Amino acid sequence: MAKYGRVYMDSEEKERRFAIFKSNVEYVEKFNHDENNTYKLGLNEFADFRHEDFVQQYTGYIKPNEQTSSADVSFRYESLGGPDVPLSIDWRMHGVVTTKPVSPPTFEMYGFFSHIRIL
Repeated sequence: MAKYGRVYMDSEEKERRFAIFKSNVEYVEKFNHDENNTYKLGLNEFADFRHEDFVQQYTGYIKPNEQTSSADVSFRYESLGGPDVPLSIDWRMHGVVTTKPVSPPTFEMYGFFSHIRIL
């Protein structure tokens, strides 16, 4: 954690992140000891993140809540069409696409375990 200059808001967050880090180290070690795997894993700057933390912080994903969720409404293709459908939509105006700047993508960012890199 010190290698990447992590600074935490308080001791509780530091303890929580350290627990996540330890869990990820255990996962990497277990994975690397399995002789059936054709590659090895290592740790990177996201080693103290859960997968959900990475998705939330680096992809602009906004978790739906009761007000934004439409689970009770089913999508129907036939409901689309007609004169009321615009030719284009600027999704930024609807809050769907964020303008939050992120680091340039790296190979490590595309794995399922974004906090673990392949060696």
